[in-house]
Amino acid sequence: MGDSADLTSALYAVLGDEHGESLFEALDGVQFWIKDRAGRYLRVNRALLRNYDFADAAAMLGKRDHELFAPHLAQQYEHDDTQVLAGRPLRDRIELVARPDHSTGWHITNKIPLRARDGRIVATAGITRDLDSSAIAIAPFSRLGPVIDHIRRHYRLALNKRQA
Repeated sequence: MGDSADLTSALYAVLGDEHGESLFEALDGVQFWIKDRAGRYLRVNRALLRNYDFADAAAMLGKRDHELFAPHLAQQYEHDDTQVLAGRPLRDRIELVARPDHSTGWHITNKIPLRARDGRIVATAGITRDLDSSAIAIAPFSRLGPVIDHIRRHYRLALNKRQA
């Protein structure tokens, strides 16, 4: 069997237009996009559309950040894209992201360059998650912390034994 690069190359050689991006449709709290070198949106998911209150992808596709967002946000997004297009991925950055009501919220963002088979960077891809909604989502489970700690410490004991 060949190495993983050979297997990956073989997979991409037979894939059609779908390369797994549709999985991002299932992640309500994760916004996903792909932009070309000119900064035009080529692919967006439903979470991104909902965040910006767009009815469908046609409202964003082909547009650049400065056509969609407040100038101070667009300038930051475009600066990031310049860095990513130079081969410097953006990892786990905390930043302000626009919301449909024209407010902003804190998000954690990752952006990567997308390369052609010859190694040239041809596009960028990114994801961002709202930190506020992440905290809200896990809040109901925070009460289970002591129970989980107890289970970790005492998992070898029989259930009918009580540990002080």
